[in-house]
Amino acid sequence: MNPLETVKKLNQIILGGTGEGLEAIVTDDIVFKGPLFKASGKEEFIPGFMRWIQTKKTYNVGKEIVDGNTVCSFYEITIETPAGPVTIDSADMMEVRDGKISNIHVYFDPRELLKATGR
Repeated sequence: MNPLETVKKLNQIILGGTGEGLEAIVTDDIVFKGPLFKASGKEEFIPGFMRWIQTKKTYNVGKEIVDGNTVCSFYEITIETPAGPVTIDSADMMEVRDGKISNIHVYFDPRELLKATGR
């Protein structure tokens, strides 16, 4: 798989809701950085990221840019919350090494989501 195909596979896993295949598509030393969660290593990443996978949401991918082994994606996410759906603009940068994702950095403004979830 090329880097874009690897990222698309991760997005399928995320939208699938079960996490099936997640462990096989990320490196043991994966690094994740986002506004609400950070993880270093697969053992820390998998349980934390599973909460996101199990969250009811839809994605609308606008643009994906590939530069070597790095894929930047720009998208709109609608997340179901107790206060109703919240739509946020988001971007991420993922690095792929040997067909697996080794680094994910997610960017979005979490304020509206935090408000809707009572945090």
